[in-house]
Amino acid sequence: MKCDQQLVSEFGESVEVFKLNGSTEWEKIESLGRHVIYIGGKACLCIEAKTTVTANKIYFPCAF
Repeated sequence: MKCDQQLVSEFGESVEVFKLNGSTEWEKIESLGRHVIYIGGKACLCIEAKTTVTANKIYFPCAF
């Protein structure tokens, strides 16, 4: 999949996303498509986005 935007963290650093091919090889992906990833301190969740605004994004917890 191709995407016109780069995944960037809050601090401006790029984030790379990989998926497991088969059982031993990791493949870099360029887009999450219609999915969104939420990463928390104790759990992570990848679901189909409910709106196009949240699609193809990764959300991290706020750092206070």
